Amino acid sequence: VREASRVLDVDRVEAGRRISLAFEGIAATVRGLTGASRWVVAGGEPTAAVSRGLGVRVMHIWQEIEAGVPVLTAPVDGGELRLGLKSGSFGSEAFLAKAADCLRH
Repeated sequence: VREASRVLDVDRVEAGRRISLAFEGIAATVRGLTGASRWVVAGGEPTAAVSRGLGVRVMHIWQEIEAGVPVLTAPVDGGELRLGLKSGSFGSEAFLAKAADCLRH
């Protein structure tokens, strides 16, 4: 039982790593093909992976969408991105709609 549990944990870690790499690649590809400069991403791991894929190294707070959840700006090669990044524990049910509206302006 202990060995099976360890194998499951390793499989979960590997699956999580592959999913993160997929998010990174998708973000980089979408930005490369579309030039998208405004992004809304939810979930702690996905936001980190998408940020890496977009080449984000530094973020600055631009304005608040909701309490504790700001729009961030990030200088990247070829311009500036605006990011609405939400971890699982922040934001209301209407967050994604509010973030999209905020980034539209």
